[in-house]
Amino acid sequence: SAAELVGELTKSGFSRSDMLGRPYGTLQHPEDTLPFMQMLTEVKMNRQVPAPVENRIVRKDGSVLWVRTHLAPVKRPEDGAISFIVAMHEDITARKRTERYFQAVLEATPDALVMVDAEGRVLLINRQTEALFGYARHEIIGQPVEMLIPEHLRGKHPLHRAAYMQNPHIRPMGVGLELFGVRKDGTQFPLEISLSPLEADGAQVVVAAIRDITERKEREAALVRSERSLAEAQRIARLGSLEYEIGTEKAEASDEALRIFGIPREEFKDTMTLRARMHPDDEQRVVDSTYTAVNNHTVAEIEFRVVRPDGTVRIVHDRVQGVYDD
Repeated sequence: SAAELVGELTKSGFSRSDMLGRPYGTLQHPEDTLPFMQMLTEVKMNRQVPAPVENRIVRKDGSVLWVRTHLAPVKRPEDGAISFIVAMHEDITARKRTERYFQAVLEATPDALVMVDAEGRVLLINRQTEALFGYARHEIIGQPVEMLIPEHLRGKHPLHRAAYMQNPHIRPMGVGLELFGVRKDGTQFPLEISLSPLEADGAQVVVAAIRDITERKEREAALVRSERSLAEAQRIARLGSLEYEIGTEKAEASDEALRIFGIPREEFKDTMTLRARMHPDDEQRVVDSTYTAVNNHTVAEIEFRVVRPDGTVRIVHDRVQGVYDD
């Protein structure tokens, strides 16, 4: 059928007379024909004009030219029907050549990597990005990077991106914030992002290294649940636990242990805080028995008195066992 679209490709080698009446799809590289024609159909059906795409055209001499294509429908004023479509092409062949070098680097890393230009368009991704987000490569390239973040965060992201481009430097993204990505199927997942600026063909670009931290978050949540369960068990059994490093005085204490000693959490610093609560007649015996058990790799059972701030005395049974580095 006759071409329904005429675009003047000044670097294609085709003249206007060559192009008139020629099906436009025949100019496309075979691997790009289907997605490009799908975009063209969207425009012809009077739907929303899609974002520019990056595609290849085959020149008259058989060589391949990479272009960034913008489609603009021209409508009749009387009824709004499309009269014809203008295709505007930006030659990006040199940039694509540079991207091939970057692509080899991107594919060699275990993290998902996304290269973005100053306007937030995705230039390159690696296989790990496809696997992580569920998109095929051609579905992401040329699109705004905001497609990879939850919808409710997309409005503010261009402002953050523009601020970063004013002072680009290597840094983690969203320090102190919980970051999330969104997959093609709509599911969200927690992630970490590190940003690194680069210069490609004289233009500033940014490479984002993206890591799915779902498993780590699940482990952290499980640890919190376990600690809460342990704290509740200790409260019920009136058993506290203490951990400290021999020689450094560093210590950690459970809530129940601090309750037994009568020490508020905000006042607890180290083992000296605990020793200050021991009865003066018992303190040295407890220290000596502890060091003896640790040095001899034995277990010590010690009873001593704790003097609480209100003057009441509690008798504590302490079981000491060392944990040793390999």
